[in-house]
Amino acid sequence: MNIRISIKLIENFFIGLLSLMIFNYSVNSIINFKYLYLAILFVLIFLVLLIVVISKKLRKLEPLDYLIIIFIGQTIITSFIHEEISNISNIFVMVYFPYIIARIFPWKKNSVILFLKWIKFFSVLIILLYLFGYMSGKLGSGRIAYGNYNVVGVAEVFGVAIVFSYYDAIKYDVNKIISVLIIFFSGFILVKILLTRGALFSAIISILILELFRLKKISLLKIISLVGIIFFIVIIQLPETYKYVPQLKRFSIIGIQNDASITGMKTYSGFEEGRLNKYQNSFTAINRHPIMGCGAGAEYSHNIFLELWSNFGIIGLMLFCGIIINIFYILRKKNNELRFLGVLLLFYLISRQFSYAFQSNKGLFIIIGIIIAYNQVIRRSTNEIDPNSNIYIQQNATYREVADFIKKK
Repeated sequence: MNIRISIKLIENFFIGLLSLMIFNYSVNSIINFKYLYLAILFVLIFLVLLIVVISKKLRKLEPLDYLIIIFIGQTIITSFIHEEISNISNIFVMVYFPYIIARIFPWKKNSVILFLKWIKFFSVLIILLYLFGYMSGKLGSGRIAYGNYNVVGVAEVFGVAIVFSYYDAIKYDVNKIISVLIIFFSGFILVKILLTRGALFSAIISILILELFRLKKISLLKIISLVGIIFFIVIIQLPETYKYVPQLKRFSIIGIQNDASITGMKTYSGFEEGRLNKYQNSFTAINRHPIMGCGAGAEYSHNIFLELWSNFGIIGLMLFCGIIINIFYILRKKNNELRFLGVLLLFYLISRQFSYAFQSNKGLFIIIGIIIAYNQVIRRSTNEIDPNSNIYIQQNATYREVADFIKKK
């Protein structure tokens, strides 16, 4: 009994730390502890090994695991060929290790639910701390985060909070007011304090995609949300709006067209490249090494698919696409926990089309690891028997024979 309680406490602590790891950059902007990520990583490695040793259980590898192993191996080989050893080492620490840890952990329904609760808890906590900073005057309204941390990295948690809370509100009838408040204040922080487009637009696109699969389901929240999105997109294009809220100009079409981070900018020291320039550089790299790529970190494309193509070639890109296709095939199942994980996965994939280097994808790969591991549990519990298969018919016939035999006795 004591051993079971100890394992349960260790597992719960592990789940809390893993969810904290996803938002470690945003948390670090507040507490400003340089080695927070490494500290969390080492503790998680120790805990997952301890859990495996105590439980004496290690999950069998799935076909999808082998595909991911091949993908990881290909990125390592390509990086060694092009002497990008330090960059692939960073990717291993920041992306692959978190995936392996999440994949090894023995996920069950209750543990996945706890993970989702921790995600919501840390999201709300960070929202409250940033609102407190704004109200107390520690944070202004001008693309500023705690500790002068990169606002794009910090903004991710607020985009996650918007999408997660929206799906929570449309899926369940309870706590809708709390979900709406989370969405509102997350949007306020993104627009007024951090002035970040990527997380906000990624959240909006994620919501629109979610609603494409729910066209037949009409609700008041759905109508209000879609009208609000349309109203926001229209009003930020009006010049009169900028007189009252100058920050909104950054989110308009004009603001995007004139932004140096998109088009580039001449400086005293030369030329500061924008995203369009990085896209051109990526295609140049692809032309040089189309099959195997140029190695990890050769190009930071601000687009996950373009970066994988330029760094790891068409082979790396196709392997990654194969992983994502298989994950979405798993998410077709009608399971609430998988659907919530799928919502998080969707946001991360969309946000990676606008910003972030590949080594900033720990959240994406943690979610992938959990989905694969939890899918094993679901499949084992249901045995995935097709009602129309001969096996199912034979089993039912056997059960009936046993039942008839017992009745006769």
